[in-house]
Amino acid sequence: MHVGWNPRVSHAPNNEYGNVTSLWESFENPTDTFLPGMLLRGDMNLTSWRDRDDPGSGSFTFMLDTAGKTTVQNCEPCGTNMIPYPLSTSSNCGDPMYFSFNCNTTSGQVSFKALSGTYRVTSIDQNTSKFFIQVKDVDSLRLNQSFAFNLTTPRNSSSNVSSRVTDDVKIVWEPSLEAICNLSADCEDWPHSTCKSASDGKRRCLCTISFRWDGTKLSCTQVSSPSEKGMILLLIAGITSVIVLCAMTFIYIWRRKMTKRQENRQIDQRNRVQRMLYSESYVQDLIDSGEFQEEDEKGIDVPFYDLESIRIATNNFSDENKLGQGGYGLVYKGKLPSGQEIAVKRLSSVSGQGLLEFKNEVVLIAKLQHRNLARLYGYCI
Repeated sequence: MHVGWNPRVSHAPNNEYGNVTSLWESFENPTDTFLPGMLLRGDMNLTSWRDRDDPGSGSFTFMLDTAGKTTVQNCEPCGTNMIPYPLSTSSNCGDPMYFSFNCNTTSGQVSFKALSGTYRVTSIDQNTSKFFIQVKDVDSLRLNQSFAFNLTTPRNSSSNVSSRVTDDVKIVWEPSLEAICNLSADCEDWPHSTCKSASDGKRRCLCTISFRWDGTKLSCTQVSSPSEKGMILLLIAGITSVIVLCAMTFIYIWRRKMTKRQENRQIDQRNRVQRMLYSESYVQDLIDSGEFQEEDEKGIDVPFYDLESIRIATNNFSDENKLGQGGYGLVYKGKLPSGQEIAVKRLSSVSGQGLLEFKNEVVLIAKLQHRNLARLYGYCI
């Protein structure tokens, strides 16, 4: 890069006081080196060389960072500094409430105008809505209260400018109102808004129904209207009521079934006890009638079991141990104290088999021994 003392190439007449016409200005047309004060337009970028001897395009590019909310009402960049909305450097861009900045197009330097003077802006952060200015005497700084700027404490860093120590002071700007507009086309950068007269008498891009302006996000955000909120709450309450009602109905039906099942179980148990008692009384009546004499037991060469031992073996003649049903009664599975599994045939109270038939069956089975016949282990009366 060739740098001379005067970066401006000019042509002038030979007279001493003639007008000078600029042909080319190096600070407005950077080449391979960028110096403070040079102008960098939005459509301009600088690309590094591939290496020291190769001027081909390298891996690094220097350009304006246009990230963030960009609108047609944004002010033009000032050198390398972006001026995000709503900050304003002139009357035809940004928001008038934030018109406290000045751009030196020659040096590309942004300055902030306050009641106590004009201060150099060192940085602007759109994401946090703040910027920094260099102040020599912080106590003397006075802001215009009619503008949307708030002063915060100085940053704990200093810089030496013109041999005098200055402090970097952070200033935060408040969220802006809706953008000022003249025509509906001016609101294209703010969806869900139309150009209407606002309460301050100015025409602004006011958000449509169901949307509300968010000054931090610079956009119209959707909100629920009171009627919609009421409908949602009513719908939630209705669904909850239906779920609770169904749950209560299910619990009621379930408890009723369980109660009915318990009652039926108790009735069945009482019936079994009654049938058992009736059967026992029937057999006892047969014994007391004298039809079954002591000498009838002489022909039966098998053990005699009492009723209690049979009850224990068959779990009180439970339905779980029932194997089947014959012509004269039910057959139950049982287990003797010795571990021997047995089958117990119980005479039904409504059976047509009498005591004589029972005795003959016991004697016949006891005398008949065959591998295909069930062995008789004993009897009970």
